[in-house]
This record gives sequence, C-alpha cells and structure tokens, in this order.
Amino acid sequence: PSEIAPLPSLRIADPHDRSWLPPGTVNIINGYGTTIGRALTSHPLITKLAFTGSMLVGRKILKACSESNSKVVTLELGEKDPTGFR
Repeated sequence: PSEIAPLPSLRIADPHDRSWLPPGTVNIINGYGTTIGRALTSHPLITKLAFTGSMLVGRKILKACSESNSKVVTLELGEKDPTGFR
C-alpha cells in the first residue's frame, strides 16, 4: 500500500473480512517502496510477487526478481489507471 495512506489496505487485511481464506493467503506489508521492494525481490523464500503500478517500477521489480531466485512475477501496469478498461 501507499506509505502515505496505508489504512485502506490494512482495512482489507482485517481478518473478519477474509475469514474464509487460509491463513497467510493475504499479507499486507507497509513501508517505503524502495526498502520493501528490495527486501521482497531479493528474499530467497519468497517465490511469487504481484505488483500493480507504473511501468518504471514494474521493470525494476522484474529485473530484481530475475537476478535473485527467479520468482514468479505478476505485473499489472498502466501508469495512472492500471485497472481501468479502455
């Protein structure tokens, strides 16, 4: 989530809203993008990452993951409106 406004994402992670999911299915990690991104892309026990955001950051994530343990990466890129339909 955004380091400026993390509360909406934390609300999604509320256990009462996702009690039907197995534990550990949803993990929300707060922090500054660069710091968290480096930790997630380089950690050897993380095997899958999903990212929604800009093309620039998506390229950096894909490159970093390929240089670590070749994680499976899902990217949804689109600059201002990554989830919009045109």
